[in-house]
Amino acid sequence: MRITDPRWPAVRELARTVLRENNIVIQGDAWLKSEIDALSMHISERQPARLVFPTFEFKTGPSLTIVSETNGEILCICSTDEPDEQVVWCPLNAQDGWPLVRKTLEDLIEAGYPGCRDCAGPEAEARWDEHQSRQRMNELNNSGP
Repeated sequence: MRITDPRWPAVRELARTVLRENNIVIQGDAWLKSEIDALSMHISERQPARLVFPTFEFKTGPSLTIVSETNGEILCICSTDEPDEQVVWCPLNAQDGWPLVRKTLEDLIEAGYPGCRDCAGPEAEARWDEHQSRQRMNELNNSGP
């Protein structure tokens, strides 16, 4: 995916959320368990002071959902079905979205995120605007060939 793709900021925000938030559960199909376990190992190697890592929960279907363990709130989702606007939405199914998210996670971890300043780009310091993100995606969808 190119950085000019209107879905790219949502992929990056989903990755930042995984690294920034504690007590999250990543829900998805069984194939994701080994991916989440590997991700947790990678985070622990790069962020030795971190004591809490994402956990996995099996959930059938083609989506990947990131949920706060603290209050059960859905934070992010990779899905072709559009969620409520307070949820960061990456409009891809889990099979297509996870490799993009994983690569972005690896890049951010290597850059030192979230402990670094500006390593995730200048927009990472700004508050996420889901409404604007969806507008960009809709503009692309409505522009046609």
